[in-house]
Amino acid sequence: MIPLVLLEAVAPEDRPDFEKIYRRYRADAVRIAYRVLGDASLAEDAAQEAFLSLAKTFDRRRGQSEASIKRYLFAVTRYRALDLLRDRESLGQPPDENTPAPAPGDATELEQLMFALPPQYAEVMRLRFLEGYAPKEIGALLRLSPGAVRMRIERAKEKLRALLIENGYEEYFK
Repeated sequence: MIPLVLLEAVAPEDRPDFEKIYRRYRADAVRIAYRVLGDASLAEDAAQEAFLSLAKTFDRRRGQSEASIKRYLFAVTRYRALDLLRDRESLGQPPDENTPAPAPGDATELEQLMFALPPQYAEVMRLRFLEGYAPKEIGALLRLSPGAVRMRIERAKEKLRALLIENGYEEYFK
């Protein structure tokens, strides 16, 4: 169910479209925030704040593609999660290790291996292959040049290939 505060922030004529976006991308937004925060409760908060930001600007997004709205939503989710992470770290609070992941089985084995990569590589792989950002967009999000992004993606692929082989997937590379 969509929180009332979100619906009230959207013009009545835009509510059906907003509801569709909310239902379609809410779980993805929570997962994105969880990957940054490692805390399901804070991830929910970050996702809700991102949807509130989207709701407040939804009337200006009329005519934009759903892909464009999704990119905006996921970028805001990530930024809000990073803000919450910085807030938590500045207060000296460690992540809540008793909080479960959003749902079991959300990540495939390939995704799990991808997130086992060093953080700078896991981040570009997630943005490129799970969220569909172009290298130029990733560069803007991470404050890197598109060339640096492409280099990180290539290095990440090499490291992922090594992890796949190490985990019994060598037959796919013959």
